[in-house]
Amino acid sequence: MYNFDHDEEEPNVEDLVGQYESMLSEGNTVFLDEESFLYLIDHYSGDMNKALEVIEHALAQYPFSGSFYLQKAQLLINKEATAESFELTEEALAQAKLFNPNDIEVLLLELNLLELTKQYDAALELLEYSYQYADSSEIQTLNITKVDLLKYKGERDAALNFLWSLLWENPRNKMVSARLEEQMYFSRNPEKFIKPYKEVLDKDPYAYGLWYSLGNTYYKTKDPESAIEAYEYAIITNEKFEYAYIDCIDCLCKMKNYSRALQHLEDFAKHFELDDTTLSFFGNCYEGLEDYAKARSYYAKAAQDDPIPLDGVVIHFRIGICYAKEGLQKQACNAFEEAYNIGMEYLCSRLEEVSDECEGLENFEKAHNFYMRSLSIKPGKSHLWLTYLRFLFEEELYIPALEFIEEARKYGQSSELDYAEAAFFFQIGSRQEGLALLIQALAENKEFHQTLFFVAPKLEKDGDVMTLVANDAELF
Repeated sequence: MYNFDHDEEEPNVEDLVGQYESMLSEGNTVFLDEESFLYLIDHYSGDMNKALEVIEHALAQYPFSGSFYLQKAQLLINKEATAESFELTEEALAQAKLFNPNDIEVLLLELNLLELTKQYDAALELLEYSYQYADSSEIQTLNITKVDLLKYKGERDAALNFLWSLLWENPRNKMVSARLEEQMYFSRNPEKFIKPYKEVLDKDPYAYGLWYSLGNTYYKTKDPESAIEAYEYAIITNEKFEYAYIDCIDCLCKMKNYSRALQHLEDFAKHFELDDTTLSFFGNCYEGLEDYAKARSYYAKAAQDDPIPLDGVVIHFRIGICYAKEGLQKQACNAFEEAYNIGMEYLCSRLEEVSDECEGLENFEKAHNFYMRSLSIKPGKSHLWLTYLRFLFEEELYIPALEFIEEARKYGQSSELDYAEAAFFFQIGSRQEGLALLIQALAENKEFHQTLFFVAPKLEKDGDVMTLVANDAELF
């Protein structure tokens, strides 16, 4: 949207909006200065129709203002991509160009429109024309747009060559470097990137970002030794290059060069705070060096710092391995059991989530299967039984549900299951049995009475049930 000069005092936008809305509601002609209209357009930018309405009022008052036509085109180009919206954008742009034919914002927007309408040759022609009116940041935008246009035309080699020419011109251009890495990752022949990277690094050996990119390229080509060397050059040229440390240490650990990895970890710790990843690296190194007590210490810290359950499984498993190698079999078994429990808990939660998704998508057979798998993993998890019983209630499978309740009682939670069973008795016509069981459940443990409504929400509209729940203390 419009860039305001913040050296000038800004108007009170709320007062301005109130003034504008009042003019509209009273049916008066909206009469404001140009800058006030620009503030209103910016204010309504989240509501395209409202913003366009403001622009129409602005153009009625200032029909020769190119900035309002530009604002209109900028809004229209973001509408749904249809022939009609493109036509309206083109019309607004044509008007903007009448007043500011070489304005870079107008040219960039026209370029965007040509790209969206797949007029790539025309876009490239306009792009070359636009360079003369662009500043350094806009030239960067034009360069990347040119790469995209060449790729859209199927001229991938030309796009790649242009990127290399840009990198040669400025070896520290982060945007160009990122685009080249993207091309490398998706290339069937990443080896072809090594020589050009080296040539640019000969020109600027302190371009630490390029050393890192070269390291990634070597790693992609399955040459970890060269990757490590390149990552180390990146660290030498920028001792606070976090990603270079991490990838270098990762490579060294995979190569089982634990002493060298530890040296980099110790240097890393001087500049950055340790997290679960680097703590695990420490553990990995000390485990590899057979210092199992230190390894366990770092793994334990990593487990505390890591919110991702599956990572916790791996960490506790490594702790178990360390104990086993120390001959501490009991502690090893405890660690392995912890890893198993974390993994099963995570798997169970994921299965439950998938069950809910399947139920929402009305794929009831799959939902049933996933619930059963979850229960086979965690049969003692009461919430899972109750969620499955609610699913059976919604599917009107009342008799199977009563059978499952008997199965669930083997794993405890009898109070909650009493409420659930009462709900199903109501549904199969055994109302007296349901009321009797509800009275018993309320007497034994009212704390779980919400279970009744969790399984069968519609019982909240049953007068007898609600009376019992509200007045159970008087009944006993």
